[in-house]
Amino acid sequence: MKAGGSPGGARPKILVGYNRNNDVILSGEGGLGDDFEHWIIKFSARKDSRDAGPVEYAYSLMAREAGIEMEKTKLFETAEGDQFFGVKRFDRSSNNVRCHIHTFGNLIHANFRIPSCDYGDLLKVVNLLTKDHAPRI
Repeated sequence: MKAGGSPGGARPKILVGYNRNNDVILSGEGGLGDDFEHWIIKFSARKDSRDAGPVEYAYSLMAREAGIEMEKTKLFETAEGDQFFGVKRFDRSSNNVRCHIHTFGNLIHANFRIPSCDYGDLLKVVNLLTKDHAPRI
């Protein structure tokens, strides 16, 4: 938590290396040992309730149960009992090379503090970028 900084987005977060075998967390984004995976741990914003992390974790479990494919998630707990949502980074290949990913909101420079887009807008942008309506499964 003392590492500071944030990779962007609506909530403060940190990039860490996480070793699931021994529950060790390293600060940083650079090269990690073979036993570590790149994860993002999200913190609550000031206006969020204290249980924001557990709630987001519960949503991730429901999404997975509903058949939505997503990276591994975990609820990280501090010695003081605070709980924070973590997700294995989806922007890394199997050999840990970073893949460039752009969110829709960031692509169109939307202000995440003011809801201004819907799925119709997303589909219009996808059509403009891909010139294709066909669903991909």
